[in-house]
Amino acid sequence: MSDCTQTIESTTLENSRKRPRQPAKWKCIINKKSRYSPQLPQYPECNHNKKLMQCKQLTMADILHFHKALYQSDNKIDQDNFIIKFCSVYKPKRPNPYLNEPRKTLTSKYFIIKKNDGIMIPVCRQTFLKVLGIKRDRVQGVLARHFHADGKTAKENRGGDHKSHKNTERKRKVQAIAIVVGSSTDKLQKQNVHCYHWNESQLPTGSNEIASAIYHRLVNTDMENFTTLRLIADGCGEFLHKLIKKIRKKEVIVQPEEYVNLIEENFTAWNLADPQTVTVYDWRKESKKYLKPPGSWHFQFNPSKRFFLKKTKNGVSVQGEVNYKSECSIPRAVNKKGSGTPNSIKPSVVTVGKKINDKKLKSIDGLLKKHYGTNKPWKDLEQLNFYKDLIQNFDENNLEEPIPEDDFSCEYAEEIYLAF
Repeated sequence: MSDCTQTIESTTLENSRKRPRQPAKWKCIINKKSRYSPQLPQYPECNHNKKLMQCKQLTMADILHFHKALYQSDNKIDQDNFIIKFCSVYKPKRPNPYLNEPRKTLTSKYFIIKKNDGIMIPVCRQTFLKVLGIKRDRVQGVLARHFHADGKTAKENRGGDHKSHKNTERKRKVQAIAIVVGSSTDKLQKQNVHCYHWNESQLPTGSNEIASAIYHRLVNTDMENFTTLRLIADGCGEFLHKLIKKIRKKEVIVQPEEYVNLIEENFTAWNLADPQTVTVYDWRKESKKYLKPPGSWHFQFNPSKRFFLKKTKNGVSVQGEVNYKSECSIPRAVNKKGSGTPNSIKPSVVTVGKKINDKKLKSIDGLLKKHYGTNKPWKDLEQLNFYKDLIQNFDENNLEEPIPEDDFSCEYAEEIYLAF
């Protein structure tokens, strides 16, 4: 019975069966802490005691107090913000160089706070560095980043992904949106997942393309036995997971048709740039003729999470709700007076073909030369005819201003940017 009354105590990390993560004992973490741990302060050796610099007025108590304030935290960002607080950086009024020295672009002043009365004492750079036990390059780097960031506080720029974003614009070749017909409990199958795709040289990515895809799906869906229709905009993780999983298995993808083939294997594919399959209308231009601006509606548009569209005798009423469960707003019409009924809306057709920026074409040309080498021109390769025709059709000398991306894009629209 005595054994039953004993309490079970947790073991230490060293005695546990599974080896736990102990980041505090990692060499990189230990070196990082020691790098920003306190160094012994040094008393200033200079004799500055004038209005511009008053290093001689500092006492050892002031030096220890200022030194301790910096090393209250061993975090680099906290220490950088402390340095910014007691330094001022600005452009020099007379950046004339001495002898053969380079021209100055920035100059700075340094201060140390007194322990008792809190007065800021101007000091020279050498005193500031010795008191804090830091190097000149670190202070200059912190102040330069602070100046070029328009006075913003220091932030962490180390680590993370610094490579994938460099070629983002060159990688945007195929765009696609997926429309899933059914409920949240239905499985994602080829019959109920419709994927509308196009490439960047055909159409931009905006509200017209997204609205046209939704309109095409609504028109071609049998809704005879339904009275209520729910549209939900969300990022479909399972759809992306299926597609990206197969894309990652391929080391190199050159042709846009390879992406289309992957989409057709798993989903019902629709080419948004093919007028015989899907027609893209200029819904944005037509909506400005018929609808009031969202700022003049009877409810706040941006905070609203749900929208109710109800058909009435005079047209369509719209109701916006901020919450998911409660309904407090009143449905009202948002069309302009004298604009007619919804049946009178006849948007114009958007022509297929989008001019690409000449800088982007140069970037694509340079990327292909870098990948395939300069021994044999990449334009002689048959598998690169898509890019060859693209650059020839939009010659640099004949390029006009590119069509801007639609700034009225849907906030929750899921866009897939695929890379070759």
